[in-house]
Amino acid sequence: MALFLRSPGDPIPEDITGGGGAGGGGGGGGQQDDRPLSFFGVQDGTEVLVDEIDPEALKRADEDARAAASAAHEQRLAEQLRAADRLQAEFARSMGLQQQQQQQQQQGAAGAPEQQQ
Repeated sequence: MALFLRSPGDPIPEDITGGGGAGGGGGGGGQQDDRPLSFFGVQDGTEVLVDEIDPEALKRADEDARAAASAAHEQRLAEQLRAADRLQAEFARSMGLQQQQQQQQQQGAAGAPEQQQ
C-alpha cells in the first residue's frame, strides 16, 4: 500500500511511504504503518490518498515493460544492421568505381608511351 498526501491547493500529491511500496520504505521499515498522520504534518483539509498495490500486477507490468524495451532494442539493432549493410554496399560500389578509374588511368598511361614513339 502506498500513501499520498495532497495539501489544499497543491495539485501534486506527496508520497509519504518513501516509494517503498507495502509496509513503507522510508527508513523506518514496517514502523511507517504505526505512525499517526500528525507525524507527517497532515493539516486540516489535506487529502489522504491510498493506492493499493497488487504484487502480481506490479510484476506483470515490470515484465511487460522489460519485453517492450527488449523489442525496441531489437528493432533499433536491426535498423542499425540494415544501415551498416547499406553503407558497406555503398563503400564496395565506390571502391569498384575507384578501381575502374585506376585501371583506366593505367591503361591510358600504358598507351601514352606507345603514342610518343
